[in-house]
Amino acid sequence: MLKEVPNKLGFDIKQTAAGFQFSKSDGKRTLFTIQASDLKQFKLNGSAELHNVTIVLYGRDSSRFDQIYGDAFTYDKKSGNVTASGEVQIDLEANPTGLKGPDQGTPKELKNPIHLKTRDLVFNQETGDASTNARVDFQTPQASGWAVGLHYGGKSNTLTFDSQIHVALGGQDAASLVATHGTITRDPRVIVLEHPRLERAAGTLQADQATFVIP
Repeated sequence: MLKEVPNKLGFDIKQTAAGFQFSKSDGKRTLFTIQASDLKQFKLNGSAELHNVTIVLYGRDSSRFDQIYGDAFTYDKKSGNVTASGEVQIDLEANPTGLKGPDQGTPKELKNPIHLKTRDLVFNQETGDASTNARVDFQTPQASGWAVGLHYGGKSNTLTFDSQIHVALGGQDAASLVATHGTITRDPRVIVLEHPRLERAAGTLQADQATFVIP
């Protein structure tokens, strides 16, 4: 069974003490890994069920350590999609010194990760992209909120919230922010919001577009 899986699924695969690990590389560095405790119902059409899954995305320059994890996923060879069945957790974490460390290395220090919770996420093994049309709840050390629809660009390391963005900002300058669309880019490191409206004690600010530089 294990000997048949690599060619049929299109991954490099190895069996580990915890189950199975699938990986894809560019020939030099690993682009992502998919770890599963169990692989069931391998079918003649090239599909499979994966259980207790963690996907780690390192980025093409090893500058990321983003993790997607959930209880159950299905894999379809024809489309290359790994699709979550139900709730999914996502941790977005930069790894600026990734190229200097070993391949698949964990960042020495985890700083200010963005945590997201959604469901029915689709990850494509060919592009490294992930997306969902469901509600997405997010949490950072400075803010929390939700949006509808999410797209993660594996090559560009771009995170897009499709619509209905609602953010609660904490601290001394507490405020609420809504926007119709938002994009977080890595290079340059900015957040771009469409039609944002900021409400705080001092009053309301709104614009057609706002850009925030990420320190």
